[in-house]
Amino acid sequence: MRTTSDFRPTTHTRSCHCVGRAVILVLVFLLLAGEIYTTFTFLGGSGWAYGKGAPAFYIIAYGSLAYIMSYWLLPAIWQRATEWRVVSQPEIFARTYNSRLLGTVVALVSVVALIPYLVLQLKGLGIIVAETSYGAIGSTAAIWIGTCSVVVYVVLAGIHGSAMTAAIKDVLVLLVFVFFVGFAALLSVPGLEGSDADLALLRITRETYGPFIVGVVGSAGLLTALVPGSMILMATATLLARTIRPTISGAGGATIGFARWLVPVIAGVALIFTFRGGDTLVTLLLMGYALVTQLFPALLAALWPPARVTATGAMVGILSGVGIVGGVTLSGTTAASLLPSWPAAITDINIGVLALVVNIATMFAVSRLSARTVFTPQPLLSRAD
Repeated sequence: MRTTSDFRPTTHTRSCHCVGRAVILVLVFLLLAGEIYTTFTFLGGSGWAYGKGAPAFYIIAYGSLAYIMSYWLLPAIWQRATEWRVVSQPEIFARTYNSRLLGTVVALVSVVALIPYLVLQLKGLGIIVAETSYGAIGSTAAIWIGTCSVVVYVVLAGIHGSAMTAAIKDVLVLLVFVFFVGFAALLSVPGLEGSDADLALLRITRETYGPFIVGVVGSAGLLTALVPGSMILMATATLLARTIRPTISGAGGATIGFARWLVPVIAGVALIFTFRGGDTLVTLLLMGYALVTQLFPALLAALWPPARVTATGAMVGILSGVGIVGGVTLSGTTAASLLPSWPAAITDINIGVLALVVNIATMFAVSRLSARTVFTPQPLLSRAD
């Protein structure tokens, strides 16, 4: 007869468990790094340093702030998501506020915010291939070939393929000091203006090194477009599939199949915006960030139950913020043109911040008006925490 001690984990079992957790940790890091180190890091960072100078260091600042906030927010979100057995951001909002409509709105806003980020990767892809091929391959042809390759790659390889490719990409990118390259390019290749500032890194590489190094740098840049692009396509397709799925019949397998069909559709939409727009890489990135930031007040309200925000208030606040960001960005309006008599300390603020102020004010105002039917969101943090 076996005793209780016979069922205790052996040293070998414990070591295998630790190795398994370590592998998962590395996989998660590679996926996160795949999203963080993109063509924006590779081209936009150096281009912003070239065109704007010291303000380019804001990239380091906002990254640090994001990690600090994530240290406090992500464990709480993870705990609730595990308890509810949900895997996406819209599902968290839908369950927290007990509103499927709010979850749908969050899903659509997330997709709209990801499209500029995907367009950024495709624009960067065209720039990198055209420059590193010394003009032999045009930007348009490179974007078409790259997009088709990413679609096939996502459908066949999935998330594991992206994670493994990200490992190679991140090693190469971390060996390009993009800020210093951007500053040095001011002396080596002066005269780049507007969106041409994004060419700073590639132009100085071509001026300084031979074709071999240009090829290595181009390979790293190519991966900074393909790897994040593949993960953005997967995330966007999955968000839409999980949002649309409740309206159609089908189980989890059907959702995955539906997401695969959505991948080329989303890629096609991104191609339209890629060929129509002429914005710099940084502008596209800031637009995506400004859009997705509009979800933050409703999330904080869920973390702080005394805020007593209703689902309607959260929804109207999000839509008002998104509307301001979209309208201002598409019309080319700036805070200075909207508020000409206001001090520069305010008009120089990113439009996403101003939209966030309107978002918060609207969220609380609408929640107050609907106080009779107020719904206190289920807290992501309990009092014990």
